[in-house]
Amino acid sequence: QSILKAKLFPVALELISSASPPGLNLPSRSGPQLLVRFAGTHKGVKYQLNEALKHLKQEGLISDAQIITDDHVVWRSVAAMPLQHAATFGWRTTVLPDELAGFLHKVREISGERFDSLCWHAGVGCGRVRVIDSTTRGEEDTIKLVEQLQRASSSAGGTLFIEHLEAEKSSRGSISNELGALAERIKQQLDPQNVFPRWPFTL
Repeated sequence: QSILKAKLFPVALELISSASPPGLNLPSRSGPQLLVRFAGTHKGVKYQLNEALKHLKQEGLISDAQIITDDHVVWRSVAAMPLQHAATFGWRTTVLPDELAGFLHKVREISGERFDSLCWHAGVGCGRVRVIDSTTRGEEDTIKLVEQLQRASSSAGGTLFIEHLEAEKSSRGSISNELGALAERIKQQLDPQNVFPRWPFTL
């Protein structure tokens, strides 16, 4: 937000979790990292980069920075994060940009100790969030988590989309049957009047 308020014009502004895939080749950090991309003439990019660093350091938002000239690999890796990280539960939402920080804090509160192991990235300018979770859960815990995330997303002006969901295999049937039943149960609890179409579950 500091960069946007300074009237700079990054073509990409992405917050990446500390548990990001190794393919990004980013320096090791204990917390999330901010990726900023500028485009244009050499002079224009240099000016915007210097101004961005100045504002971020003045406000104490960063301790250090790394400038990557050839950053195509980094941004391709960001786009491919869902394919690079094994997940049992993948979801996304787009909240109001001004609500992004509060929403991420809420996700941390909901996730508890698991938050630091989540692989996620968020578009700071647009409020888009994608989370890749490798935690193994049972049916009841999964439904509770989805309900909490749905409420948090709705409160921040967003809609929760489930991209991938796996459940522990039980003696009641195959894993695909378990997932299908779980998907239907979650939808029934959140949309009992069947107002909305089936969510885009990937089973």
